[in-house]
Amino acid sequence: EVKSVLLSGQYLSNLGRKLTAANLSMNQIRPELVGGPGTLQSRRPFPQFTAVNLNSPNLGSSSYHAFLLRVEKHYQNGLQFLVNYTFSKFIDNVDSLSDYGGTPGSGFQDYYNRRLDKSISSNDITHNTSFNVIYDLPWLKHGALSPFLGGWQLSALASLRSGPVYGVTTQQNTCECFSAGPQRTNILRDPALAAEQRSVQRWFDTTAFAQPARFAFGNAARSVG
Repeated sequence: EVKSVLLSGQYLSNLGRKLTAANLSMNQIRPELVGGPGTLQSRRPFPQFTAVNLNSPNLGSSSYHAFLLRVEKHYQNGLQFLVNYTFSKFIDNVDSLSDYGGTPGSGFQDYYNRRLDKSISSNDITHNTSFNVIYDLPWLKHGALSPFLGGWQLSALASLRSGPVYGVTTQQNTCECFSAGPQRTNILRDPALAAEQRSVQRWFDTTAFAQPARFAFGNAARSVG
């Protein structure tokens, strides 16, 4: 009966401010001095030092929005089940100290432009589904064999979720500015491949990324897929 099934929905939002981040270098060459005269070290804000860092700065922010759907059938006629589904989006501008498993691009890129670090979080799981079901086998409740085979059930428990995001950085940093973090690539187009083109060796389009020009940062976000 429809009355035995409970359907409910919920919206959840969470904002984070002043989140702790990894150490951040303050001794990056200013953008207007990149590629200028003099040695690289002489153009740094603190040329007498190599490492000038903000240790564990609380400059991070995040936003999380989610829609939760729950479908539950209470035990009736030998059947019961519970399904939970969450569709969410998690955005932040610092790498979490405890990542779920994504590779968001190794944190900061440009000390003077923190907007470049805002992207989908490495802890974002867009789709998350869990369900369980129990069903009493009706044909074992009666008959001569019921004392021996009666009381059996079929049950299932599963959890399905989308994978974490990834980020892409260059093998060689050509910014020549002592950047706060690794240099990200230029992204030329959507790196997602059609399902029939994916393989273990090539899950996304590797030709969709390019090395940035000398003295420049890449335009890819911390996470690109």
